[in-house]
Amino acid sequence: MKKFIKKYFKGISWQNQYFSVIFYIIDIADGIVRKINGLGELPKYSIRIRSVGIESQFGGKVFAELGAVTADLLKDHARLEPESKILEIGCGRTAFALSKVLNDGNYIGMDINKKSLESCNTNPLFKKKNYKFDLIDIINPLYNPNGQLDAKNYKFPYPDESVDIIFMISVYTHMLPEEIQAYNREISRLLKPNGRCLFSTFIMDYGHTGGIDFPYDHGFYRLHQEKNPEKAVGYNQKFLVDDFASVGMKLFKEPMLGIWHKEEIDTPRVDFGQDVVVFAKNGKLSIDK
Repeated sequence: MKKFIKKYFKGISWQNQYFSVIFYIIDIADGIVRKINGLGELPKYSIRIRSVGIESQFGGKVFAELGAVTADLLKDHARLEPESKILEIGCGRTAFALSKVLNDGNYIGMDINKKSLESCNTNPLFKKKNYKFDLIDIINPLYNPNGQLDAKNYKFPYPDESVDIIFMISVYTHMLPEEIQAYNREISRLLKPNGRCLFSTFIMDYGHTGGIDFPYDHGFYRLHQEKNPEKAVGYNQKFLVDDFASVGMKLFKEPMLGIWHKEEIDTPRVDFGQDVVVFAKNGKLSIDK
């Protein structure tokens, strides 16, 4: 299926009108398999592929496993506790795994995809846990082309110093520098003192021709596709460190390189598709080794 789509159709598979009927049929079979496997609470196939792509998504097992991996990253590297107040930017699969960890009412998720959010807001599990899901109606050429807001000027609708942990998986990988700088300002505003921000990214300092290549050099960042820049963006580590420092945040964990790096590098690694970085807001926390 993946090779067929890449050969005959351009863009994002779930946005293609020709596949709507196919996905509807798959949804029916997928729902039966999920219930048999005890994964009936997960969203249907046509919703899941909006955040993780079509490969190996039937039945929900990979979706659930990826969410569990992210939850473990938060516990192991961002000091996640049941009482932690959490904001996920670009929400989806991790909320299900966190429902087994967090106290009721301690999770807020934001996303630019209306269909995904509708699925979350109507999910019985999330209603029971009193989780909240909000729309970020930001313009994005790939995922929300009809959005009304500009990421460079967006203000998150939450009070100052109201959350303990903010995390983003595969969000900064699709954002350009000015957008990231704007988000960093808001992240620092929202975090409590000593609050942590964990996110995935592509760090260019350790090579950039692994599982995905970044041939287009723009100084402190590189692009996977010049004509479609938001497809995948990678950053030099110094840019991330310097910009977070400008809003009162510092490295909390030494960056952990994901499996997309094929080189043998003497630096912390993580069994994850992208690199993982954690910053902490000004306070008394020192860097974890």
